[in-house]
Amino acid sequence: MSFLDTLKNLFGGAKSHPAASSINPDPAPKKSAEQYYVAGIEEERAMKDRYLRMDAYSPIANRMEFAGLDYYPPDPAYRLALPLQPAKTEETLTFQTSTGDEQFYRRLGTITFEVEGQAASLAVYQSLDHPGLFL
Repeated sequence: MSFLDTLKNLFGGAKSHPAASSINPDPAPKKSAEQYYVAGIEEERAMKDRYLRMDAYSPIANRMEFAGLDYYPPDPAYRLALPLQPAKTEETLTFQTSTGDEQFYRRLGTITFEVEGQAASLAVYQSLDHPGLFL
């Protein structure tokens, strides 16, 4: 067998070749979309806790004893894809941060949904200075 044939067998070629199964006999199971969603939330929470514990600009007074925020476990049932109902008029708001700074946001609109059978809605804002949305 040529070198090229060996590479083909190892990286996507014939699955019956003994070398292909001996390289990685027990591949890691693929994660579901739900597992990626939960892992992403947990990673963002860990980054936030690291910031609050270690950053000089953290609003936590006693950072050395800070063990992290208390969180509910991520629940994929609350992951929703919702249409935005655009705001009827353009509105810019000023939000004060925990450090006393001001951040400016433009109201984009509202999202409406149900939680455990109860109607709910949230205003959606976009920062004028940073990417991302604020609900």
